Amino acid sequence: MKSIKHMLIALFVLLMFGLTAYAQEIPQAIVFEDPNMTGSHTHFSASVPDLDESDNFWNDKISSIVVISGTWTFLADPVGAGDQPNKSITLGPGVYPDVTSEGMDDDSISQIRLGSES
Repeated sequence: MKSIKHMLIALFVLLMFGLTAYAQEIPQAIVFEDPNMTGSHTHFSASVPDLDESDNFWNDKISSIVVISGTWTFLADPVGAGDQPNKSITLGPGVYPDVTSEGMDDDSISQIRLGSES
């Protein structure tokens, strides 16, 4: 009986490690409305070419970011109609309490791109 209990515990541990490894393969980023990961937040697992079209709330409202996995590029709207390229930051896994510390203007992000997508 004791060996069955140990086998079940071992199986459970292996299953948990497997699920953790699978979760790390899924690209994930969490954005927050305010600095220091406060205020409203949402999760992304794919590119969003235009936050204004897809979700009016998040357009120009991102102040802090947590990248769980993947490489993400966060872009602002172009300064002029095609005059200048978008200001952007590319972030890998980590905690970014204030986008201004990464070189992005606060509340300026309008596009999110997953690193492997163009």
